[in-house]
Amino acid sequence: METGSSKATVCFGLHNAYSAAKVFIVAPPEVDVSDYISELSKTYKLNPIWYKDVQESNPNATRAELAETIVEKLSGITDGFVIGNFPQTRAQACMVQERRLVPTHVVIITGDNAEAMAPLIKFYPNALNDPADPAAVVRLCGAAPEPTMRPLGQQRVFVIGPPGSGVGTIAARLAREPDVEEAITVQQLVYREVSAATPAGRTLHPYLTKKINHRGEIDYDVDVIDLSRRGHDELIAQVAAAALEKLDGWAVYGSWPENMNQFKLIRKIGVEPTRMLIMDCSDEVCLDRLTARRVNPDTGVVVHPADPEWRPEFEEFSQRPEDSVYAVKQRLAAYKERTMNPAALGKIAVVVDAEGTRDEVTTRVMQQLRAPVPN
Repeated sequence: METGSSKATVCFGLHNAYSAAKVFIVAPPEVDVSDYISELSKTYKLNPIWYKDVQESNPNATRAELAETIVEKLSGITDGFVIGNFPQTRAQACMVQERRLVPTHVVIITGDNAEAMAPLIKFYPNALNDPADPAAVVRLCGAAPEPTMRPLGQQRVFVIGPPGSGVGTIAARLAREPDVEEAITVQQLVYREVSAATPAGRTLHPYLTKKINHRGEIDYDVDVIDLSRRGHDELIAQVAAAALEKLDGWAVYGSWPENMNQFKLIRKIGVEPTRMLIMDCSDEVCLDRLTARRVNPDTGVVVHPADPEWRPEFEEFSQRPEDSVYAVKQRLAAYKERTMNPAALGKIAVVVDAEGTRDEVTTRVMQQLRAPVPN
């Protein structure tokens, strides 16, 4: 990591006359940045904002609620500010950007927590990293023209819907967008932890399930719905949040989160989605789509009559047990018991008509994602 004046001359250009600067001192919560804030606010006549003051005045607020409070506070300042220990996560940095609070200058102090700060260093690649002391920050701020700090936009999307509504298809399509790095399920994230034998993975390992696939091979999996019933939602949320924080945009689909408790848990930890896509599809359409699917015995790939590669002989291929009429009806009923009310999710919730061809549904989804979030 570069430090010193050579780094600063590329990145910073805060002049004495520039009193509308928006300066973020990004550091872990345990790092005291008061000297940095004091020096910058005094030298450049900036409004000092203290994260701990906001936290103490809102003692019962979650991390997400604190971030909302801070952003609202910063939005009301027109003549420049400096804030410390914020943003603390990549999700908060994205939220700041989406509210058009693009910082003019960023100082990153990693302390002993460099690994946890890595996503923010990546988010603010032109930041002044690990300055030696507060006075150095002030001296080096006047060394060069003001930088362009706005990072690339990102999509952080939860895609939920009943079985057969096309959540997996839409998520896979979103993964081709430049602002979505990966489409993944929380179930896959949990399985990665179990496979890697991490502390969380070891806790969840007893719930690993074994099944025989259509080729007679043994498959292993974890069922997040079952884990949720067993009281492991908080651990699931922690696993998912840690993994998503490392991604440059994501589309999460599948059976978690599917209720308000799960959604609040993952937001409390710091995951802030840009959209919550709720695929709306009738039981009849879902049933027709799922019961028509077949498994190619040679490749193990699930095929559907709507697929370009479908051939008439596929009709004779075997059907997965979970795609039988009885099983699909059971899955649809279970989804209705777990699902969230879109109105409770706020402005980020978008209900999409999931009936029609893949192209038609995809067009509707992309139109929603490319529209600005309502104020």
